[in-house]
Amino acid sequence: MRTAASRFPKPHRTLTIRKCAASQLQLALVRVLGAAGHRSWDLAFSNAGRTSCSLRGYPTVELVGRTGRPIGSRVLRDRLFRTETVDLDHRQRAFFTLMPRAL
Repeated sequence: MRTAASRFPKPHRTLTIRKCAASQLQLALVRVLGAAGHRSWDLAFSNAGRTSCSLRGYPTVELVGRTGRPIGSRVLRDRLFRTETVDLDHRQRAFFTLMPRAL
């Protein structure tokens, strides 16, 4: 998965910016792409909070049933991309792509 902030990602600041709380993030589907039997989803986290916050690492996905229990699926991360910290100002977005892989 890749992550980038809208406009240009800001390098990690020397100021201390708090980690984004789940309550200040909104998830949106940006677009769906597909070709030759493959499909991918571009998604974005938006900072809906009033203050800047930072994201670090990779988003993860878990498929759950009606009871909330995980359904046997395994998510693998593409290790070609290094872990980055992205600082998000109010209403700024960080994008990532989800690509299921056939087993």
